Amino acid sequence: MTAAERRILHLLAAGHTAKSIAGETALSVNAVNERLREARRKTGAASSRELARLLVAQENRDEQIGVAPPPPGAGQPVPAPPHRATGLSRKGAFAMTMLTGLVAALALTGTFSQNDPGKGDRRMPDPLLGSLAVDHPDQVSELHGQVRREARDAAWAPGAEAALAKRFGGIAGVDSLRVLCAATLCEVAGRLKPGSDSGPALLALQKLPLSGVRDLGFGDSAFSVGGKAAGVGTPFVTYLKRIPPTMPHVVSTSPVQDATIAPGPYTLSVTFDRPMRARSYSFVTSNVGDYPACDGKPQQSPDGRTFTMHCTAVAGRTYAIGFNSARFRNFVSVEGVAAAPSMLAFDTRR
Repeated sequence: MTAAERRILHLLAAGHTAKSIAGETALSVNAVNERLREARRKTGAASSRELARLLVAQENRDEQIGVAPPPPGAGQPVPAPPHRATGLSRKGAFAMTMLTGLVAALALTGTFSQNDPGKGDRRMPDPLLGSLAVDHPDQVSELHGQVRREARDAAWAPGAEAALAKRFGGIAGVDSLRVLCAATLCEVAGRLKPGSDSGPALLALQKLPLSGVRDLGFGDSAFSVGGKAAGVGTPFVTYLKRIPPTMPHVVSTSPVQDATIAPGPYTLSVTFDRPMRARSYSFVTSNVGDYPACDGKPQQSPDGRTFTMHCTAVAGRTYAIGFNSARFRNFVSVEGVAAAPSMLAFDTRR
């Protein structure tokens, strides 16, 4: 995607409408909508808000794994949208903040893009990927080398490779696939089927690391895709960082990631891979969506793994909530180890 398209998606993720984006960018509303349509066409996204949320979520992963540069307009704050609805009244938001002492904005920076292989960038030599044009050759090449330099964890790597091959290989449109795991990092590389519509497959490949592998114990990720070439499928590569076995992590949520739920009452829950400390939690706000409107303190399951809140959803909203962040880390195991940060985003029907 172009820098202009990413900038517009950043504004959309922050809560702007096409009209307010036009005011911020000196474009017409039609020009804004055209750029959003072009971004959807390139990625196969079903909606612009879904793509904006995915972009910001992927940037957060790229930043944490160490491959993201400053985003378009870095150093300049994203302007607040006019009359942005938050899903919580100020009184309600203040009450939740005082209740937990833990609510803060989730920092999200970085970019991902689809590149033209003919730009003269440095290449990452690889028998499968060939001259894959990557966003940041030095950093991605470093990950490419790291997964090959690390001592292999023979007790963990084979099972992780098989599980990842099953998940990624199940995406329609994936042709060749290779999975390589070491001790702390896995590489999933491959090509799409030649001549196929790559948009839906690329979108699925980008979404899977964000929510579809966390039950396997993976956290941060980085994704890059090359340009199309005649006669061969589009190359792609994903790097997945293993969550240390000693660190708790989210294994499931309700609603599930990227779900679309009915407006009205619903139950919000997060489940970890092990028992967690009682009455200690960090529910974190995010600019990906509105913070959920929930009543009362979170309830913890008898086994200590699940936290539940009763909430109410408004029609036509995008909601997002983080569980721990770089700054707020009060979801901790009974042994006192902070959980790996995670984020949930979902929509409501209009």
